[in-house]
Amino acid sequence: MNAKKSSKEKRLHRFKLVLNDNFVYSRAISSLCLLKIKLEGKIKMKKIRGKRRYFRELWRTVQNTDLDVRDSSWYDYKHFHLDFYGLGNYSAKMRKVHIKAHMSLCDSFLKQLSTYENPYQCWVVIDMNDAGADAVYIHTENPNSTPFPNEFEGVNWDCELPEILTNILNENRYYIGHFKSEFGEAYIFQPKSKHFPKAEFLLSDI
Repeated sequence: MNAKKSSKEKRLHRFKLVLNDNFVYSRAISSLCLLKIKLEGKIKMKKIRGKRRYFRELWRTVQNTDLDVRDSSWYDYKHFHLDFYGLGNYSAKMRKVHIKAHMSLCDSFLKQLSTYENPYQCWVVIDMNDAGADAVYIHTENPNSTPFPNEFEGVNWDCELPEILTNILNENRYYIGHFKSEFGEAYIFQPKSKHFPKAEFLLSDI
């Protein structure tokens, strides 16, 4: 019978990493990034060729992701992840870049939704336990009987931001809330305006 896995090994298994002696290796996005993780030590990101190309592809995704904004369209907690491999879990720089990308994607959606005639909600979730769960959400009235609008039950809108989220965005543009449950904690960013006059983050920022 196999020994019970530690919590760290379970977390690594969730990201489909392959155990090899005392190290774990993961190749993500066509080997553009290489993570080298020592199970009993600190997590480090090893730079290799192609990292900047990965960033360009990330921002190209932000710029080219389109919504269906016809009046007949609807969204039932539709969400979009940009850090699919959870790279932000292993590098503060990667985390910040992906957070900026999610905020810019939200900005792009708000501009697209400016022609949408129906009520909608758009917000960003930054998960403090798993960068791969960060996402931009779109929600509208829908035929699935899912309640609209989202009331954000249990969210504390009077909260302080952790260090990782400070100095990388304009806090005055958002209603910021904190949510905590048995699964972990997350921060909610709900834009105060329907769209921003200028994109907040550019490729040159990274």
